[in-house]
Parts: sequence; C-alpha cells; structure tokens
Amino acid sequence: MENKEVLAYVNRAMKNLGYRKCDIEKVTNEMYSLFDWYTPYEAVRMSEKK
Repeated sequence: MENKEVLAYVNRAMKNLGYRKCDIEKVTNEMYSLFDWYTPYEAVRMSEKK
C-alpha cells in the first residue's frame, strides 16, 4: 500500500469510530514522523526553498 492509501484508510477508520478532526490530524502527523514522510506542510516548505 502507498503512504497516502494508508493515511486515507486510517483517516476513514478514525472518522467511522467518531474521532474528532483534531485527533485525526494528530495521528496523521504522528504517522508522518513515524514513517519519516514529509508532512504536506513540510513538503510545501521544501519546495519553497528550491
């Protein structure tokens, strides 16, 4: 599975379980750091540096 697929799956699962948006964002950020991915925010910053 691609990174984005994993995230989409987790986000969907959390939504179905009734988690709040801020909790879902927290988990998303945790997953990004856990798997050493760039967060969308960091990716934007990186592209601005070039």
